[in-house]
Amino acid sequence: MQPDEANELKRCRAFALEQNQRLLGEAHRRIEDAEQILTHTQLDAEQFERYKRLKASALRCYADALEHLAIIDRDFPEPPASNDVAPTLAPAPAATNDEHYNVRTLTFSD
Repeated sequence: MQPDEANELKRCRAFALEQNQRLLGEAHRRIEDAEQILTHTQLDAEQFERYKRLKASALRCYADALEHLAIIDRDFPEPPASNDVAPTLAPAPAATNDEHYNVRTLTFSD
């Protein structure tokens, strides 16, 4: 891939990710608006129906954002790291090691 093509791909990906952030922001705003309805002391059936519509709308918006992100990753894959050494995952010390759980936390290391 030529440097110009790689730069164009990066710009397209960055723009698409910005749009995805807007979708997520809109979904978050709708959820907050819906939850605000539930704080009314005199919640009636009409307000509850409005809450349900807003929440459903927010969930559709979140689903759209996830679908959009999958398309971004498919059509504009993240370019490889510019340096030769990519970060690797290394296990951190286990939080607990009892007989029922073996919890491991992964951290980035150079």
